[in-house]
Amino acid sequence: MQLVTLIAATVLATALLLLPPSTRAATRPGQWVTVRPPCPIACGLRSPRICGRTWSGMCRRFSNICELITLNLQNRGSSSPRWIHTPETDCRRVPGMGAANEFWCQRECTIRPVVCKRSSPHGEICARSLDGRLCKLVANQCQLRNKNCHTQPRNNWLPTDRRRCAGMQLTDNDMPCVSLPTQVTIRPVLPPTPGRA
Repeated sequence: MQLVTLIAATVLATALLLLPPSTRAATRPGQWVTVRPPCPIACGLRSPRICGRTWSGMCRRFSNICELITLNLQNRGSSSPRWIHTPETDCRRVPGMGAANEFWCQRECTIRPVVCKRSSPHGEICARSLDGRLCKLVANQCQLRNKNCHTQPRNNWLPTDRRRCAGMQLTDNDMPCVSLPTQVTIRPVLPPTPGRA
């Protein structure tokens, strides 16, 4: 009986020693407990890049799934959006890695227009044509996708500054965009630096 207990203790100790350091923590001298790491152990330099998206339809490329999980842990309890793993096709419009290259997700078109659910006015989107001339106020991402998929030319509308649709209603047709005020930077004229005597 003592021999069986000794063998079991040896096997358990060997298994604990084989675990990565981040998965073991000491509570008392001679006692170890397993701690779940914040990211899968499989993540590393060879982990594939992934595409993540938010509920609002924004997409971002991540180096691996660990980067996405870590960002969600850092943003827990804040107003920052939560990212979920999504198919790579959604990131077709995303030019590069990281937050600086975030862009609206590319979604596959359906055969027929989708019946969109009602949403609050806070979800309204001002869409602008690629030539920058026309704007259209849509209720949500679903209506924007219908417009890109089932009007000609296809994929001609992108979200823009909400102010470009000032005064427009959801029932209005495409209208010329409202021009935004141009910011002019006025630099003060400084007196010339007096020369040395």
